[in-house]
Amino acid sequence: ELKQPEVPVVLNKKQPEVPVLLNKKQPEVPVVPPNKKQPEVPAPPKVPVKSRKSDIDKSESSLYVSALEELNLDDGVKDKSGKSTVKKKSRRPPPPGIEDFDKENINEPNSVAIYAMDIFDYLKTRENTFKIKDYMCRQPDLNVSMRALVVNWMVEVQENFELNHETLYLGVKLVDLYLSKVRITKNKLQLIACASLFVAAKYDERFPPIIDDMLYVCDGLYSSEDLTGMEVELLKAVDFQLGIPLSYRFLRRYARCNKVQLRTLTLARYILETSLLDYSIIRYSDSKLASAALHLALIMEGEKEWTSTLEYYSGYKIQDFKDIMKVLNEVLHKRHTKEHAIKIKYSHNQVGIPSTSREPLCDRTPEEFEKDFTTGCR
Repeated sequence: ELKQPEVPVVLNKKQPEVPVLLNKKQPEVPVVPPNKKQPEVPAPPKVPVKSRKSDIDKSESSLYVSALEELNLDDGVKDKSGKSTVKKKSRRPPPPGIEDFDKENINEPNSVAIYAMDIFDYLKTRENTFKIKDYMCRQPDLNVSMRALVVNWMVEVQENFELNHETLYLGVKLVDLYLSKVRITKNKLQLIACASLFVAAKYDERFPPIIDDMLYVCDGLYSSEDLTGMEVELLKAVDFQLGIPLSYRFLRRYARCNKVQLRTLTLARYILETSLLDYSIIRYSDSKLASAALHLALIMEGEKEWTSTLEYYSGYKIQDFKDIMKVLNEVLHKRHTKEHAIKIKYSHNQVGIPSTSREPLCDRTPEEFEKDFTTGCR
């Protein structure tokens, strides 16, 4: 065994003493008499601070504006004099004699009553942006019957997945917008319809269908790569603009403002949805289509008057959508033998329309309809 070298241990080694200074006088602080002024210290020169670009034209009182202040529910930001500097949003009241629907819903957040009139006025200004012209002449492989069949298929998909009505209307609008810009072959028509519904569902639904569900309803005709690729093409074609004015949104607004009964509203929905099948309808304004469908439903239910309330909230008189009403009435009389999904959808009693034994059609001849129309005009 190897011995470890011994380490010498030093015991009781004295640590170096640290000298301690006792009774050392602290430096004296001069005492200034109470009445004697302190010598003034010159202030440092002010350096000009360059304002940032984001701070230009912003006052201190307008830096922080809450949502409550914008909704006219708070006192707002006040300046030094105590005056409010926030311009509060004021709601446009209707003229005398018109029922103030938005005032009744002022405390309901989902109704956004303060902005409702502005929102729908804005949507009406956007209609020209998404105006669709006749495109079938530029689609040699397609015809109006093919379009009607694919719209009927979209109605079936919407019903099976229990999607919102807005999703269906947006999907059909995307199909027409794409076909008006891109020439296709007929074997891609269902793929475009599927991609349009898929995009519309992602935009409007809380829980949209998954991609496997959309491929299943296409009966395995397309792959996931086909569907996602068509999504990209579709969004590029519409320039990623999905805030499209829809006739269904206008219909709901007008019916709620006039407090239309559920049966009449459902009949107007049926008329409007049936018009999706007809290619000739694509050229009309969505807000006018909604007005025409609602007034036609009112006539079919025995209410011929287009009230001043409807005239105010829609912004239209009967003369503005007179021709569209006649077209919708003709569409209702067409026998869609192959496109029957809408009739099945609205044929049960739960939605307020009688069963298929009595179809909700306006059984007037064009001459009788013209007579009823002129009687209802004020």
